[in-house]
Amino acid sequence: MTDALQMAQRRFRAQPIICARTKAVKGLELLSRSRLDFNDPQGMLIADVDAIKAAWAVANHYRGSMRVHCNVEISSMGSLLWTDTMVEYMCPGVVVELVERNDSLTCSRSFSRICHTVQWVRRMGGVMAMDDWTGKAIEMGMLRELSPEFVKVNEPRYLRELADCGLGLGTQIVVERIETLQQATDAERIGATELQGYWCDVHVEHEFPAEFTPPGVIARNMALTKVA
Repeated sequence: MTDALQMAQRRFRAQPIICARTKAVKGLELLSRSRLDFNDPQGMLIADVDAIKAAWAVANHYRGSMRVHCNVEISSMGSLLWTDTMVEYMCPGVVVELVERNDSLTCSRSFSRICHTVQWVRRMGGVMAMDDWTGKAIEMGMLRELSPEFVKVNEPRYLRELADCGLGLGTQIVVERIETLQQATDAERIGATELQGYWCDVHVEHEFPAEFTPPGVIARNMALTKVA
């Protein structure tokens, strides 16, 4: 195990992303082990820079056989520091999940800059995901302009709205917050191609490195400890 991978595992836990049909592990999402303040742009920039470095380390460890997702705030993606770090560390297998959390795209100039950076992500071998899609007008515009390879929603009910958006051929739809087998079954039936959540963590527990401490496994273990 390389020093870079060990550093990534110390700073980030990871959650598996599985195929909705076969339940095979398709990728993982890096999640900070530290509490983040989403209202602090500078703090989030530092976290997002660390995440792209960690994604590079994990993707290199898997030699392209495992997708590695990392988050980036729109405010971070518009910064020179994040862009320079991305150009240095981006590699095939890394998926950048773009998060529009605080209405950061307030003008066409900001949006144009984001579109330009997304082009660079793809040129460097990465792909894009839109995280926490809810169908807001600004997200509709981003969906059309950015054509992300992945769209992630927190609840299956958003899948019907996505179906009317004219997604690109091959776009993968990931439903997060899957906590039960019934939710997994319902999400697949409605149109999800991949799943993520506590139920998935436990379902593939023995196919996923324990060092990444998936949150669903930790929650299950804590519940068992309380019962005991």
